[in-house]
Amino acid sequence: MAPDNAGDDLNAVITAARQIGSSAAQLSQRTSAASTTLGKKGQKLAAVSHPSKSGAAAARAVTTAQRSLQDSSAALAELGRAVEQFIQVATQ
Repeated sequence: MAPDNAGDDLNAVITAARQIGSSAAQLSQRTSAASTTLGKKGQKLAAVSHPSKSGAAAARAVTTAQRSLQDSSAALAELGRAVEQFIQVATQ
């Protein structure tokens, strides 16, 4: 009797998807924490560099980076949810 290659292939895909989902969740959490830390440091920078144009520009750049990290965290969380949905459908 020949091995069930389709089943083996599906199991390999599900295993890979689980790894991707796990990595996405971990990265989402780390990115969110980095965003929070960067936001706090950006607020401090803005407070101490308020009268300086270059300081204000640096604080704006930090804010932009912080927002990018927030967006990245949200995208990674969404990836994790999509992977979980895929696994649920694939294992039915």
